[in-house]
Amino acid sequence: LDGAGLAGWSSDGRVLAASRTDWMGASAFGWTDFLVDPLTLRVQEVGSYYSRDANRRGWAAADEAYIYGAFRAEKDLGAASRIAPSLLAAGQDGHTFVGIDTVEVSGMEEQVRVFCWNDQRGERAKIADLRIGPLYGAVMPGLWAQLSPDSRWAVLTYFQGEEFSVRLARCDGTAQAEVLPDGAMQVGIFDYYQFSNDSRWLAGVLQQGESSWFLRVHAITETGA
Repeated sequence: LDGAGLAGWSSDGRVLAASRTDWMGASAFGWTDFLVDPLTLRVQEVGSYYSRDANRRGWAAADEAYIYGAFRAEKDLGAASRIAPSLLAAGQDGHTFVGIDTVEVSGMEEQVRVFCWNDQRGERAKIADLRIGPLYGAVMPGLWAQLSPDSRWAVLTYFQGEEFSVRLARCDGTAQAEVLPDGAMQVGIFDYYQFSNDSRWLAGVLQQGESSWFLRVHAITETGA
């Protein structure tokens, strides 16, 4: 895996992920992800991406399959299949996902429809219509998502114009709410809001002004936070 960097272990401690940078340009870069079983020395490629792709990176904490990026791999790494063209988040149950449909592209902005779906029950629900962009430095996508451990809630972090917005949405499509207070910004693009293990709390570190930093914690109710 020449040029690859270590990307972490699976939750069961059996398989490693590695990402190899394939090229770097002035405004974007590309990489390929691999899963490696150190006992059998089997290597499985799990997709190539551009930095502007709306696809999640990293492990999903699923119990019954290896889900890395937008792919599900067999336990023996004998094969891997793409879950969806655009995958923003995968749930701990291994069957609940967050994805997007692009509705319209206008200049550097995109109007997208965000949805949750469960591939076992065949359920799909729209959870938000968003206008995102412009792309951050034309290098990264303007939308990220994370699912709660119980797969009932998704938190969406996205660029709206030049500002961050954060929205909490219920995966059945019945509730959503903005959770970023006026005048504040999220600290760290990839430092998502974090759900507690019991899915009852949502926390994030925010910045307000040049020197005011604070921790904000939300209690999650049936209708939002």
